[in-house]
Amino acid sequence: LQSNFIGNKYVAYKSSSSSTPSSSTTSCGPSVECLAVHWHSTMLQITPSRGVSVLMPSTTATHHELQATPISKRWDKTQDEDVILLKHSETEWDPVGRRYYLDFGGRVTEASSKNFMLHIPGMDNCIVFICGRAGKDAFVCDFVEPLNEIQAFAIALSSFDF
Repeated sequence: LQSNFIGNKYVAYKSSSSSTPSSSTTSCGPSVECLAVHWHSTMLQITPSRGVSVLMPSTTATHHELQATPISKRWDKTQDEDVILLKHSETEWDPVGRRYYLDFGGRVTEASSKNFMLHIPGMDNCIVFICGRAGKDAFVCDFVEPLNEIQAFAIALSSFDF
């Protein structure tokens, strides 16, 4: 996982096996971007939730396509079939408790600025990632397809750094 100078954009890499023995970067083959994370500043927003967008290759993306145009350079092409965009779920106002909240279904038990959920835009009821505080020194990280273990862990790591 690599961040930019400001620390609000991250790129996760994976090594790929090379078909030729004389690979240029490592013995395992060249690195390929498998995830791009962009944390948005909340200074001008009314709601206190931190904004995050995640861009990742779809399951149909080929190795050649990923090497030709890195994931981190595709933010303006999120409608392409070979990329998947994930967005943070917006907080909702609770008039009784007079606070903003997200419904984590009981998985996240303590309030924290690090709590967030991701969904595929247009499919708001389909949460694909949950990260949040479950105790003093305990956090949960739940995910489903299209994310894999490495991608989910990279998103969680980026949330603690930002």
